[in-house]
Amino acid sequence: MSKLSDILRERSHFIIDLDGVVYHGNQLIDGAADAIRIFRDRGKTIGFLTNNSTKGSREIAQKLNQLGIDCSEREVCTSMDATVDFMSRSEKYKRMSIKVLGSGEFKTKLSKNSLNVVDSEEFECLVVGMDPQFTYETVAKVLNPLIKGCAFIVCNEDGFYPSNGVWMPGCGALVGALRGSSGRIPDEVVGKPNPLFLKNFVDQLDGDLSKTLVIGDSLESDVWMAKSVGVPSIWISEKPCDLDGSFGLKSLIDVANMM
Repeated sequence: MSKLSDILRERSHFIIDLDGVVYHGNQLIDGAADAIRIFRDRGKTIGFLTNNSTKGSREIAQKLNQLGIDCSEREVCTSMDATVDFMSRSEKYKRMSIKVLGSGEFKTKLSKNSLNVVDSEEFECLVVGMDPQFTYETVAKVLNPLIKGCAFIVCNEDGFYPSNGVWMPGCGALVGALRGSSGRIPDEVVGKPNPLFLKNFVDQLDGDLSKTLVIGDSLESDVWMAKSVGVPSIWISEKPCDLDGSFGLKSLIDVANMM
């Protein structure tokens, strides 16, 4: 395996996760802003790829700028963005009535992209993003269409995410309840670790996958996604080790210090 310093020098497109890597909730992680500035100074193209399914790229870019990290909307892609794009490109889903479990912004974006979002218990497709209002009643209202075979699309299956020093249930917790009750496996998981999520974002940045490096804190999503397309990755972890093709480091500033 190449040395990490060689990979950092050779790779020109750095695709960086956000929660747990750049910030925890609304708190910037120490050294993250400095590291990203160093990456840019070294001529690296930066992109932020997140499984956040409650917000779109514009809102995330605004948050990064408020935290002191220069960022344009084009440099961000969320699993919500990717799901809206995936469904709006499909004539099949455009013909379906769609029930959405997720944020108001998610529902609005789907509707604005010529998709028939309904607020009833009769629908042909269920789309699941992060929904803090998810309850037992939510499951009951969508269970019968799931069992009968409606389309089942989810933004991601992350079990948890870091927020202001604690772990919070992720979109995968909701999906798990739906899977457990219906026996259904999602027809499509659009976000990480789906390799198309990474490939499409690199294309959006006019990048080259062969020159890409992924930096994230999740083995199941970030590292697995990178491995599935043969891209090296850095695992932000308290375990600084070489793990099956992924280099372990504690923080973004540790990455920058190796360049």
